Amino acid sequence: YLSGRATTISRSLQIVGNITMKPVNENFTLCEGNNYVDCETDTTGADLLVQDDIEAIGSIFSQENITADDTGFFSFLGSLTNRITKLWVQDIDVSGNLIGITKEVFFPIDATDANFGDFRTKSLSSGNALRTNFQVPSDFSTLVSLEIILVPTGTNVVAPVDLYSDYGTIEEVYNQHSESLSTTWNLDTADNFYAMNISGVFTNLNAGDFCGIQIDEGVFGFTTHYLGIKLRYKT
Repeated sequence: YLSGRATTISRSLQIVGNITMKPVNENFTLCEGNNYVDCETDTTGADLLVQDDIEAIGSIFSQENITADDTGFFSFLGSLTNRITKLWVQDIDVSGNLIGITKEVFFPIDATDANFGDFRTKSLSSGNALRTNFQVPSDFSTLVSLEIILVPTGTNVVAPVDLYSDYGTIEEVYNQHSESLSTTWNLDTADNFYAMNISGVFTNLNAGDFCGIQIDEGVFGFTTHYLGIKLRYKT
């Protein structure tokens, strides 16, 4: 209860606890019902419980958290600017975007040259290389995974591969970041989809970065079909 602020209750109000907490010379109506205000600050439990809706024509001020239980829903008819700090367990930025959620985006290979089943792919015979590009989304915060999606037509549990990258953003040189890595891929079943990790050559990604990758195959012993890059990240 704040002096000088009007409160309209269309249904029922029950005061539980010490009613002497009411300010002197203030008038109020005491009602009883299933909905209540708990004025007993020494015990746990809800300070305000409303079993139906709360509608505010003006503003609602809270010095602590607003929590939505189960499938809670918030609808804002006015502006949202630095007012809400938590929605369920997710932060909201000043643009109204949830922070800390996981997103996924797929970038098809730029220069495809083969048909594989009903897929359009970049086809590499053993010992050849490919290059492709992607851009990091503007709401990127933290990398979860970065993988190249491919289908081998044979098997090799230690397929050798060299990875190279160049990346940067607007007004940086094209190779602001340039990395390389030699590794092996375990391709143990022909004609299966594989998601092979390429994050080792993108250790300093930032939102908006333009990225190029070169994949040099060693002696695989078969043709490999490349579909694209899958990026998973947190906002």
